Amino acid sequence: KPSFAFLCELYIDNNLLVSLNGIQQFQNLEVLSFNFNHIELFGELYKVGNKFFMKKLSFIGNPL
Repeated sequence: KPSFAFLCELYIDNNLLVSLNGIQQFQNLEVLSFNFNHIELFGELYKVGNKFFMKKLSFIGNPL
């Protein structure tokens, strides 16, 4: 199973995503960008578990 323990930035823009399922495996993210996807539920943001390390969270263009 791959480990994403050292991944600090994740850019998943423009991917037609409707959910952030699986984002929990990225424990040390400082930057998360998922602009211009199809995330509609504000509750999806709760799946981002490492709020203490997060420096930038961008979700522009989602129908939240």
